[in-house]
Order: sequence, then C-alpha cells, then structure tokens
Amino acid sequence: MKNIIFGLGKSGIAAGTYLVSQGQKVVGYDKEVMQAPFPVAPLWSLEGIDRVIVSPGIDPRCVEIQEAKQKGVPVIGEMELGLQSLKKTEPAYVIGVTGSNGKTTTCMQLAHQMRKGKKIVFLLGNIGEPLCNYLQSPVKGATIILEMSSFQLETARTKALDLAVVLNVFPNHLNRYENFSDYKQVKKEIVSLLKPGGKAVVGSALFEEMKTSFPQVIPGGNTIESIIQALLEEMGQPGLDLTGFIPPSYRMQHITTWQEIAFYNDSKSTNPAATIYAVSKIHRPIILLVGGLDKDLDYALWKKRFSNKVQKVIAMGSCREKIAKQLAPDYDVMKASCLQDAWQKALSLAKPGDAILFSPGASSLDQFKNFEERGKAFTRLVTKLKD
Repeated sequence: MKNIIFGLGKSGIAAGTYLVSQGQKVVGYDKEVMQAPFPVAPLWSLEGIDRVIVSPGIDPRCVEIQEAKQKGVPVIGEMELGLQSLKKTEPAYVIGVTGSNGKTTTCMQLAHQMRKGKKIVFLLGNIGEPLCNYLQSPVKGATIILEMSSFQLETARTKALDLAVVLNVFPNHLNRYENFSDYKQVKKEIVSLLKPGGKAVVGSALFEEMKTSFPQVIPGGNTIESIIQALLEEMGQPGLDLTGFIPPSYRMQHITTWQEIAFYNDSKSTNPAATIYAVSKIHRPIILLVGGLDKDLDYALWKKRFSNKVQKVIAMGSCREKIAKQLAPDYDVMKASCLQDAWQKALSLAKPGDAILFSPGASSLDQFKNFEERGKAFTRLVTKLKD
C-alpha cells in the first residue's frame, strides 16, 4: 500500500514514520515543508496512491481532499491510523477525551491520579505526543489517555475506546464548520469510537441531550474534578487526590502580583467561552487583553457575561475591529496593533487592586506559531516588570 502524508507537522511525520516502520510505502506532501524522514513530493498527485493520511490542521474542504474523495481514495488522520493498530498493543484502558475547553487539564489530572495508583499511563493525541509515535514502542498493559480534538475526530472510525469523555461544547472553529451544530456533532461522535460495552462520561450541559441517542452515558457533573471522579469510579480506582498536581501553563496562570496589580496568563483561551470562564474566576476589576485570529465566532455574548467586572477591553490582532464593533456600545474597546502595544496600554490603565488578564478568546495564528508561543511572550512582558 502506498500512502501520501498530507501535512508534515508533528502528526504527519509521526504517521509517515510509523508506516515506514510497518513496511508501507510513504510519500509526503506539504505546501510549506519539503523535508521529512521519508520522500517528499514537490507537487500534489494521487497517481499510484492507495490512501491519504491528512494532518488535523488541513481543512477537509480543500481541493486536495475533495479530489481524493471524488476518486474514492480513503482519507484518514493520524489518530485513526493509530487507533487501527492500538488493540495489538494490549492496553489496559483506552480513554478518549474531547470538549471545547478543559481537555488538557482533564487528561493531566486523570493521568496524575492513575499514576498515584501505580498505573502506567501515556498521554497522547492533541496534548502533544502523536499516537503513532507511541506505537513505535508500546507498553503492554498501559492506560492510554487520548486528548482528541474535533479535527482528529473528523476521520476517526475505529472502535478502540473503553471510555469516552465529552466535557462541554461551545462555539469554536466556525471558520472550518458550516455551523455550530456541525461542530457539536463531530464532538459527540466520539461515542462512536467506543468498543462494545464502552461508556461515555458527559458534562452536565450535554448529558440530557446525549443520553437520548446513547444510553450508556454517565453523568459527569459540571466540573473537571467531578468528571474525573466519575471516570475513576467506572474503572474502580481510588477517589480523586490532586496533591502534587502541577497545572498546565497558560490556563488561568497567575504570573505575579506587582504594585498590587495581579497578572494572569490565559493564552490557551482560543474561544469566547474560555474568556468568560477566566473572567468569572477573578475577583478584582479587570483590564482584559483579547484578540487574535478570528474563527467566525461571536464576541457579542461577552457584553452580558462580563457585567461590571471588566473595566476595559483592549483588542489586538486581526479580529480587533470585529470585537470592538460587537462589544459596542457597552464597551469602548481600545484597539492595539500587537501584544506589545496592548501590554503598554494595559499598564497605563491599571491601578493597584486591578488585574490584567490576558485571555484572548481567539486563535494565536495571526501573530504567533501557537498559543504556547503567545503565552511565553506575555509571560516575558510580565517578568520584565521586576528587572
């Protein structure tokens, strides 16, 4: 079988490398990357190709994927490729976690708890390490926790999960999906990946909706901790104990307090709902830094949810004009060209007792490589205050 790897980022390289190790023929294609541990084609061609492995960042509506579908060439993602081979590694449990917000924290807290119980646990998928990399050196009897984005779920079909988790679904990625309903449906389809007898733990906002079509749902409550507790009970594991747990960076991370001004880094906020959550957790007057690359999302809902907590909104990036327009007239949004500009404006406004909250509510890809790079940039600005 000959495969073309469309997209040579982390997951594409992992998929191609794994397939080569399995004796399959591989060629890569990426409009911007020409180097990989396997041959790379300068031009797109399906001649002699039996299967397309598409990276999650590639929009399935693109001409290359549409051509493959028209010609009957199977299209799957790196996640599906890995799921097809996972059973052979004889894992103890395979748990898939999805949701608009909170996936990484949930996966990390669950792994932390299970390792306390002396379990061998691997965190894979959207959290950073591709499943196909793990398959190069699998461990029999391990528990596999998969963070699964909607992009990864789009092409996943193999029933490999023992447990599935749907945390929540808020409007996101509407520049890729026709509407919110389509996006939500992709998230809910994680239950189709459950093995016979598998169960799904579902957050309270979706529980009633999902139990009508999938009776094997378990109510998870409305917090990450309650959802993890439900998972642990289902597996017969000890109750949740987060002693020693180190939260992931850039998720409501308190960097420091300087001259009685608190600084919070919530760079992981890539949709409006995440920003609403961040604002709800701060009990000070807030100078809010938002903006980035728009994903066709609605920022007008901020007007009612910010109430009197947000004193000033500073919008940056390519969606700053849209944010300013949608928040008017409730907020006279101050516009900034970049993070540095927004930072200077925030400092000029903040008073002792305030909080400067960086919670963009938008993608980082207009000015940064990813949300981690964006978060590091904000942290650097804060730490310079004490220099």
